[in-house]
Amino acid sequence: MLEMEAVQQRGFRNVYKDGQCIGFQIAYRSTYYRGISFSLSKGFRVLVDGEQFPREAITVIYEGETYTQDELAKAGHVQWNLDEPVFLKIAKPGGLHWGSMR
Repeated sequence: MLEMEAVQQRGFRNVYKDGQCIGFQIAYRSTYYRGISFSLSKGFRVLVDGEQFPREAITVIYEGETYTQDELAKAGHVQWNLDEPVFLKIAKPGGLHWGSMR
């Protein structure tokens, strides 16, 4: 079940690979009531604790597929439905500190 806010609390966590924290992820739902084609998206900006992350550090995961921000413009065949969040994976060695995660 989706939360009302666009940024979902479920799915907000640090991401690990081979035992190392490589970044964090955020679940985000579409705010458009009809859904949207990925090719119409302008991409995503992420700002946490005053730190803005570059486009290159953000990948988008939807229905098990991973897209760079540049690939979104070419993904016209992908319809992002209102009831399905995307997961934004942000590369940040060490991830977020727990104080930021509350």
